[in-house]
Amino acid sequence: MRLAGRMGNKQVKLINLKVVKILPEQNLILVSGSIPGPKNSTIILQK
Repeated sequence: MRLAGRMGNKQVKLINLKVVKILPEQNLILVSGSIPGPKNSTIILQK
């Protein structure tokens, strides 16, 4: 009998997301598209 494993602890790289707007006063970058993960989590943007 197998027990439940760990899910969701891997990094995911998404491509073809578009940056809509950058708001430096509020430290925000608005991205068009869905990003996996919970709300208020940290993401890393790469060029």
